[in-house]
Amino acid sequence: MKAALKFPLYAALAAVGLVAVAFVAFWLWMRWEYHLPSDKAARQQFVRHQADYVRFVSLIQREPGAKMISGNGDVDPYTNRARHEPEYADLIHKISAKSVRVREDGSIEFELWGFGCAPCRDSFKGIRYFSPSSQSQATVGWPPKLVTSLDDANLPKDRGAVADGLYVVPLSGEWSIYRLEID
Repeated sequence: MKAALKFPLYAALAAVGLVAVAFVAFWLWMRWEYHLPSDKAARQQFVRHQADYVRFVSLIQREPGAKMISGNGDVDPYTNRARHEPEYADLIHKISAKSVRVREDGSIEFELWGFGCAPCRDSFKGIRYFSPSSQSQATVGWPPKLVTSLDDANLPKDRGAVADGLYVVPLSGEWSIYRLEID
């Protein structure tokens, strides 16, 4: 083969190999990031950390202005009121949450697993607190749908995937496991 053709051929093969490795790495990362544990694993996680969840809820209820707490304990991190709370940071680390959201209806969602991005489906799973004494106004967004299991096979489908919505499985009293699906 001529020397003039060898370099472009090797460069093209290297580029194709690099794209293939990047594609496989992205695919593996997405499978790992999107993996949602079983309801049993979520229930066990809640039982192990129930005292931490209860403490977290009591702290949040004393501070009604907080809408989101990031994984490092920052309260309302994307606003001009952002601040760091060490006690939140400690509790969020203990329960291994990615974030905590306080909804307009007073419910508190501890996001433990899942992932979302602009071109892909968002799928999250965690522990949800909703007190009957919370605001009785209609839920903004999706009203929670009571289901017996959060496994894909047991949830409604839309175009071959789990339909958008907030699905909950009761744990005890005000506590439930939730799964939020957004296309």
